[in-house]
Amino acid sequence: MRITITNLQDACPIKKPRVREVVKAVLHREEADAELSIVFVDKDEITRLNERFLGHKGPTDVLSFPMETNAGRVGGEVVVCVPVAVEYAAETKTDVEGEIMLYVVHGVLHLLGYGDADKKGARTMHRAEKEILSGLGYTVAGQ
Repeated sequence: MRITITNLQDACPIKKPRVREVVKAVLHREEADAELSIVFVDKDEITRLNERFLGHKGPTDVLSFPMETNAGRVGGEVVVCVPVAVEYAAETKTDVEGEIMLYVVHGVLHLLGYGDADKKGARTMHRAEKEILSGLGYTVAGQ
């Protein structure tokens, strides 16, 4: 297992050991080995990536980019927009760190094959997010 964490934003401090713990919890639950990069960015960067790779205008909360790795390993990059998490947490009066970790879990689950394009997939994904985050002491709002 290899997890690289990069912080390219200054909207909120990132607790790298906690991020690593959260990612490991997802991988443990899914019995997966992985080589992952978790990158925390600002709105300008996530907007650029969202428009370039998905053709969507404006910022989003999280993007996942699968990458090929050695056999038996999941590989990819999860890009989290911290200012979106900060704004959403303020609007919903929820914990910013919990919102950031939700985006991390969501992105990693996408790399592991979870999808949320339809109602059934979204329910399954949200259930997994809630189980993982609740097990780590986070409250998941609205799920």
